[in-house]
Amino acid sequence: MKIIFVLIMSTTVFASMLEGECLAKPESKRYLSNNLSEPYPKTISFHCVYECLSDTGVELIKGTSHIKSFSMQDDARKIVCQGVQVKKVPWGFEYDGVRPFFSHQTLIKEIKSWANDNVSINAKSSAKLRAQLRENMLIVGKSYIQAGLHSKPFQRAGEILLQMVSDESLLQEYILLLRERLLAGELKNELSNESLILNFLNVNARWMLSI
Repeated sequence: MKIIFVLIMSTTVFASMLEGECLAKPESKRYLSNNLSEPYPKTISFHCVYECLSDTGVELIKGTSHIKSFSMQDDARKIVCQGVQVKKVPWGFEYDGVRPFFSHQTLIKEIKSWANDNVSINAKSSAKLRAQLRENMLIVGKSYIQAGLHSKPFQRAGEILLQMVSDESLLQEYILLLRERLLAGELKNELSNESLILNFLNVNARWMLSI
């Protein structure tokens, strides 16, 4: 009965998906590793099937996840198909629905590869992520400027982040720089305005990269 309920919910959500989004089929989850009984921490591998929507139609993608778990709580909350929600209940955790996600915002290689070939990062389905990015730029930019009262790198990084809110070309310039640093293994954590900005973007805008 529960499986039927999950399928009905998934079908309903799929009907409202936007182009460029993917939706997990929770019942498709299969473990690829047999280390579930090993002590923590442990990395658990599994795959799920995802329905991904492009301008040419729906494609089924089998995506593989490798998740590091440190506790039984992690097992319940993190060892799930991307987009699957769980909630805390008195006896543990239970399924609480599945949500579509923008196909570029994933660590699943098979989905990211599909997104790079089929979905623009400027697709309508990226609107929420872009709005959240702008909001975070405002919050972090202002906090950096406050910290900049005693640190010039923070002040300059804050000014640039605030400028990025309305300057798409500046944002793309730093996104390209972040891509170069990541591919070269040279993303540093140091007190410089460039490092502060790139580390912010690595956390908040990595979905914009084609890697």
